[in-house]
Amino acid sequence: MTRAAGAALGLDAAAEAIIGELDEYFATELSAQPEGWADRTVSIVLGTKSFGGLFVPAGGESAQFFDQAGFADNPNLEPAAGAFLSAEQYELLEADLLVIIDGDRGATDWDAELVSDPLLAALDVVQRGDVAVFEQGQLMLQTGPTGAREAIDLFFGEVPAP
Repeated sequence: MTRAAGAALGLDAAAEAIIGELDEYFATELSAQPEGWADRTVSIVLGTKSFGGLFVPAGGESAQFFDQAGFADNPNLEPAAGAFLSAEQYELLEADLLVIIDGDRGATDWDAELVSDPLLAALDVVQRGDVAVFEQGQLMLQTGPTGAREAIDLFFGEVPAP
């Protein structure tokens, strides 16, 4: 979006400078994690209790933060991409990190749900506390450079350190 706006205004170099600053900011924050998250797996789901539970998105902008941080997608979820998981499939969520994007916009207390649902509570990732919950849209970079910096801060503040 920054590149497109820069091109439309004839400010290509300024747009590239902003993108470079954000890339450098992300890299600086990432370097503060001595072990990093390289080779660790992540399961990203859209939590929508009001629409049926946990939905496995096929990619998306939120995933780019995890890709840039070195996480690998949980290969067990690939066959479920674009579909809701049944409760019997929750074991597919097992990974180094479970990310729930709150599609209910706060209507579901996911911290309580993780404890009260016996199938979720039984997951090792949940028992270790390696879970991050974000509101839908919080990790999207569509809010411009200032919003992108806030999203980066939120990412590093919520994702458990390796």
